[in-house]
Amino acid sequence: MTEDSSAVMEAKLRTFRPWAVYIVLWVFMMFSAPFVILAFKGDGLFLAVFMGIMSFMVMPAAVKLMRTFRCPVCNNFLGLKVDQYCSVCGVKLKKD
Repeated sequence: MTEDSSAVMEAKLRTFRPWAVYIVLWVFMMFSAPFVILAFKGDGLFLAVFMGIMSFMVMPAAVKLMRTFRCPVCNNFLGLKVDQYCSVCGVKLKKD
C-alpha cells in the first residue's frame, strides 16, 4: 500500500504530548506514595483512599494512550514505538 498517513499520525501524536506530562506527574506521585504513607504512619484507610484515587487518575491517560498509538487506516495498535510503516497494512506513518 502506498498511502501516506504521516500527517494524520503526526497530528495524533501532537495531541498526546500534554497527556505525556500528565503520565510523568502520575509516575512521580506513585513513587512518592511510600513517603506520603510513612508520613501518615501507615494508616490503612489513607492508603486505600490514596491508591484508589491514583488508580482512577491513570485511567484517562491509559485510554488516551490506547487511542493515540493506533494506525489511522487499519486501527492496529502500534505499541509505544511508532515505526516508519504500519506492520499490518503497510501505510506510511512517518515522513522520511
